[in-house]
Amino acid sequence: MSTASYHRNIDGGWAWVIVGSSFFSRLLHEGIFKSLGVLLPTLSVYFDVPVWVIGNTISFMTVIGGVVGILSSSLEKSLPSRLVVMVGGILTGAGLILSSFSNSWSLISLYLILMTGVGVRYAVLILMSVIGDYFDQYYAIANSVAISGTSVGVMIFAPLTQFLLDQYGWRGALFLLGAIYFNLSACGALLEQNHGNRQLNSYQTFDNDLNEKDEKAPSTRWTCTLLCDKLKQYSGDCEFSLFKDSLFLVWLSTNCLLEYTWAGWLIYLVPHAEDKGLSPYQATSLATSGGIGFLFGLFPTGYIVDKKIPNFGSNEIRALTLLLGGIALLIDPLCGSMVILTLLSILFGAAVGSLKVTSFSTAKDIEGDLTQVLSWSFTFIALAKVASGFLTGWLYEYTQSYDVSFAVLGSVMLFGSLIQTLYVVCTWKQD
Repeated sequence: MSTASYHRNIDGGWAWVIVGSSFFSRLLHEGIFKSLGVLLPTLSVYFDVPVWVIGNTISFMTVIGGVVGILSSSLEKSLPSRLVVMVGGILTGAGLILSSFSNSWSLISLYLILMTGVGVRYAVLILMSVIGDYFDQYYAIANSVAISGTSVGVMIFAPLTQFLLDQYGWRGALFLLGAIYFNLSACGALLEQNHGNRQLNSYQTFDNDLNEKDEKAPSTRWTCTLLCDKLKQYSGDCEFSLFKDSLFLVWLSTNCLLEYTWAGWLIYLVPHAEDKGLSPYQATSLATSGGIGFLFGLFPTGYIVDKKIPNFGSNEIRALTLLLGGIALLIDPLCGSMVILTLLSILFGAAVGSLKVTSFSTAKDIEGDLTQVLSWSFTFIALAKVASGFLTGWLYEYTQSYDVSFAVLGSVMLFGSLIQTLYVVCTWKQD
């Protein structure tokens, strides 16, 4: 990963174009999960499969993307980021369009996981990581703007998908969503031509030197030596030493608990609201409320983090907002009023928005390559989302009520608050 000094447009100029590109990629990333959550009840009935199976497929899209995301640092060094993101956009749109023509849920799952999941995850990871190359003084604010795409995606795609579903059925909705997602390639086109392949020459030099040294050596020995050196090189790129850093471990664990909760909310909010007796459009409006709350938590937090207020940094903010988000979800099962549910969605969205921006500001404070830090996070987060998709749906199948599922989601978030609070207290004692 390069340092910020590599670019001329630091904290201004083309840097804000990159932020806009990242914003749109986040909008599409969260939009696809919210869209599939809206389609979940219809797909469950059409294919006659349990809710948890479809929910697990939606969440499993992040696993394959997270696992291949761990390779992003090496891939970014050998291929231009522009190319990787543009190909990711093509894969994302193609996976949705192919799904619209399928008659088997197993086949749709393959398209969504291997194409859409991989494409959108790779694109977002790279576009979010390169912001660190373009920003120094306004990094938290830039991340706030980029991450706000998450809230806009939730607000737009929930009602949009419901409208497309009513007008064109689930096949037409997936087809049109696929057409929209081809625009993710445009996000990659905005990256600099040479961004991401700056260390390509170092690999070429390595190969040339090896050829000169072993010109007369047996081919099998040359091949084995090259393979071993490449494996060592890749192992070094993975930066396993991160797992010795207490800040990284706390940050990673709270991120996983947050994303476990966020994934369950994204996928099952609409079915949960309909189960309470709300109409489909009322249910999708709760997602819009959550998106509005997301913005309320996002920008003030970015401003506070950049101001560097003593004794009130990212870690303290994370402990507080995890607590508030968990309380909102625990109260949810006790309520049936549209007004109260809307307020709870706003509170939960505000908590998640604040946590998202502190997640990236804390990531930059962790010693190590930023792309690798984010890649490890995306990988473990992917596993957390799969667990959320399965367990939240399974609890509904077992209890025939989403209230228990949402109470569990709230408890998970409160546990994250406990971990973060303990870390803050230990840090204060050390100081």
